[in-house]
Amino acid sequence: MSIKKFILLWVSVQVFCFAVMAAALILSTNKLQSMTGQILKDVKATEMAHQFEIAILGERREDLLWRFTGKADHHQQKAVYLDQASAIIDKLEQFGTSSGENKLGAIIENLFSRFRMFTVAEPPVSTETISSAADELLQAVEQFRDLKRMQMTNTLAISSRLNIIVDLGTISLILFILLIVMIGSFFLVKRIILPISALSEATTQFGRGEFGTRARVFRNDEFGSLCKTFNTMAENISNLQEERLNFVAAVSHDLKNPLVLVGATARRLKKKLTLPGDQTILVDRLVEQTMRMEDLVGDLMDSVQIQSGKIALKMDELELYPLVDSIQRYQAEITDSHHIVFEGKCTCRVMGDARRLERVFTNLISNAVKYSGNNSRVLIKVEQQGTNAVVSIADEGVGIPAADIHFLFQPFARLAHTRDMAKGTGLGLFSAKKIIDGHGGTIQISSEPGKGTTVAVTLPLILPTQQG
Repeated sequence: MSIKKFILLWVSVQVFCFAVMAAALILSTNKLQSMTGQILKDVKATEMAHQFEIAILGERREDLLWRFTGKADHHQQKAVYLDQASAIIDKLEQFGTSSGENKLGAIIENLFSRFRMFTVAEPPVSTETISSAADELLQAVEQFRDLKRMQMTNTLAISSRLNIIVDLGTISLILFILLIVMIGSFFLVKRIILPISALSEATTQFGRGEFGTRARVFRNDEFGSLCKTFNTMAENISNLQEERLNFVAAVSHDLKNPLVLVGATARRLKKKLTLPGDQTILVDRLVEQTMRMEDLVGDLMDSVQIQSGKIALKMDELELYPLVDSIQRYQAEITDSHHIVFEGKCTCRVMGDARRLERVFTNLISNAVKYSGNNSRVLIKVEQQGTNAVVSIADEGVGIPAADIHFLFQPFARLAHTRDMAKGTGLGLFSAKKIIDGHGGTIQISSEPGKGTTVAVTLPLILPTQQG
């Protein structure tokens, strides 16, 4: 049986079982609601019968006190109790649910009419006559209340039996559904979940740049065909990626030597020759743009080597302070729009590739200058924190929202709100992170919009036992 047919059958059985369960639950719920309404109605009728008895007894007490004392307030209170009893009798007719209750309700109404007639008769009827009428009326009310109690008891018994039937039916259906689910789940795990997990893991690894990853083909079914399609796609993408990297590497290599020559010639012209003002500006722009092109080519070459896994770091013992100090001095000389300040004369020896680290720190300082206002300060620090050396570059620029920071280390990523502030490729931070990772260090960015950004590069120090 194919996956599609099994899933259709499995879902159909479950839908049928759920439909049966839902229908049974709806019917039983409606029945229980009807019974609950009946019980509430009976409870209300019983309560009203009790209130009617209280009103009749209250009238009898006030009548006796009036006869004994002759005070008018007892006569008035007697009338109040009679009005309450009349109001209850009018409502009690609404709670009759059987012919017996309706007949008994009519008897109570007639007995109350006779009782009321005796109580208001002129001249007053004897106490014995009224008491006899009241006793008959109260006995009829007690019979009505007993009938309601018996009806509530029967309704509760039927409701209890219905609950038991519903519970047993529900449990049986649940057990049957569980059995179907277990059988289907075992099939799904074997035929669907495992292939999906393998394909998901392969796509995740492929998305991380591991272009040699391929999905395992478990069997020749729908998912097997999907895995084969993914493998074909991955093979094509891998070939295209390799061709692209080779092309970028070739172009970068071919551009590097002419750029170095042009840059050196422009710098020599600027230092050795005395040129008119407008030509000096042109030479300065030539030097600036040549440096930008050299940085771009360097980023491209580093990116290609990183993505192809062929980056080679020439690790030597080096002192961070002189390295960062020379970078700061050079950047301060060529940048007159910002105040680039260096602090932290501490001894921090690390194992590193001086040329690659220089590119990282230069790139970070360049970013700090690009994304901060003119005449603002860029602060560079070298500090020792435990067994690590920390190089931090802090600016007073526009800042970065916390939700956007993780995008900065992706290749070709540039934030929308800073895209128009400076030109770039989006490869600088991507390459910087890969280089620092290769040194066993970390690079972290902390920022607050409107208050600037700080980039901290952490490198492991050479311990005394490791020196030499």
